[in-house]
Amino acid sequence: MTLTVETLDPRHAPELAADLRAAGLPADDLDEPGRIFFAFNDESGLRCGYVGAEWMGDDALLRSVVVLPLFRGRGHGRRIMEWMLGWLNRAGAHELYLLTDSVVPMMEKFGFRPIDRANAPPGVRATRQFSTQCPIEAVLMHRPACQG
Repeated sequence: MTLTVETLDPRHAPELAADLRAAGLPADDLDEPGRIFFAFNDESGLRCGYVGAEWMGDDALLRSVVVLPLFRGRGHGRRIMEWMLGWLNRAGAHELYLLTDSVVPMMEKFGFRPIDRANAPPGVRATRQFSTQCPIEAVLMHRPACQG
């Protein structure tokens, strides 16, 4: 099963914010600088998910990995993550981070490991995701961008 991908401009994609909010993910800073978002469609052209990243110098904070409810359980999340990790590697990211309160086991399958929030690098600490949007209970995870 092949997914197609398109780059989204959040200012012209109100469905992105609506779908992220419906999934319980932050959406009030989508159009701020340093962010990029992608939409994925299934083989019939139906929107099935999203992923984004927020750049912090040479590092990136993975954002908004979501598969829409109708498409869950079909492996789309894995495909989206594999695509995004490859894209971040090709884009030159050095270190990857994410915050989650629900998908720690899934992200561990992709090489992310929990790290103490107290050890977050300054770039991560400066993000709205870290400072205000994600609950303090959210797990901070890390992995090098280029990983086998």
